Amino acid sequence: MAWVNDPYSAPKEIRLNDLSNIVVALTSKLDVSLQEAADLVAQRVDVQVGRAPRRREPRRGRPLPPPAARRPPALTEMVEGLRTWMAGNALRAEETARYTDRATRRPAPCSTSPLI
Repeated sequence: MAWVNDPYSAPKEIRLNDLSNIVVALTSKLDVSLQEAADLVAQRVDVQVGRAPRRREPRRGRPLPPPAARRPPALTEMVEGLRTWMAGNALRAEETARYTDRATRRPAPCSTSPLI
């Protein structure tokens, strides 16, 4: 989740010589283009976010979660809140001026997929 904004902010951070960005780090570490590194990060984020719904299923050796009828309402609300936050964070990264290239007024080029 912490990397979701890095593909959007990479071009701006490169211009500012701010290299604390996973996309920038991968370009040199893996000797790939900026777009390829952004795609790798997007895939990684998608995999991690995609695992979230499956967390409802028990893992080997772990007890089953309580049935929905016995699940505390606060837990259900928290999980839904986290899902909304993850989706909103990705949408904000696409639209905010913070990650926009001022020269083109467009989001930084990358092919991240929606997180919902």
